[in-house]
Amino acid sequence: MQETNNSENVKNGNSLEIVEKSNENKVPVIPIGLNLNNISMNEEKKEKDNKKFKTPMRKEVVKVGALNNILKVLEPIDFEHFAYGDKYQILENDYESVSDYETKNEIKSKLDDMKISFDGKIVIVVENMLSKSEDIGLSLGFLNNNIYLFNGDYWKELVYKPLIIEFLVMVAEASGLEPYKVRQSNARSRLLEEFISTCSIPENKSNEEIKINFKNGTYVFNNGKGKLREFRKDDYLFWYNRQIGCFF
Repeated sequence: MQETNNSENVKNGNSLEIVEKSNENKVPVIPIGLNLNNISMNEEKKEKDNKKFKTPMRKEVVKVGALNNILKVLEPIDFEHFAYGDKYQILENDYESVSDYETKNEIKSKLDDMKISFDGKIVIVVENMLSKSEDIGLSLGFLNNNIYLFNGDYWKELVYKPLIIEFLVMVAEASGLEPYKVRQSNARSRLLEEFISTCSIPENKSNEEIKINFKNGTYVFNNGKGKLREFRKDDYLFWYNRQIGCFF
């Protein structure tokens, strides 16, 4: 009697499958050429981290492309180095190199005095966010109790203030502040206060020029002459005229 084999070898693309005729002892398929050393044991953890709970407001922040782009370029801040630069670094190096007990304590006392308070960190977080925003051609501002976003062409009003508050909380977290500290109501208020005081837009009272934004640039009238030039944040052009297709 001819002996029958329980399995068949089936070539499928770049992998070799062992297809069992019975439901027992199924062998997993490993693609040919797969480097097992590249498989991270933390992939499952990363997937779980990516699925962390997000509040409805955080989901709305991410939907605003410009705000999401700002968040992407932010990194944790070393606040003492940010504030004091080389001075703080030199003291740190001295502290590590000296062995004399009294001298070491003196240096440590100076380093402790230079520690940035929470309010100080809020100031740095907002200023750093504005600097990073300008690096990618964006900006945020406050005028007449309204918050605006410069999108590269004109200033667009962000009519929903809770949106910008949640954005500022996310900025603080991305900058290295403790999440469950900056999410508290008093921290939210401080972030908004600092944002408003730092980002206030000056009112444009100049009567020398008339500026009109078109899709391909800004047309500037001055002393009876006009010319088309590039968009500028400092023009502070805020609203769009749909009838003639330009911004004022």
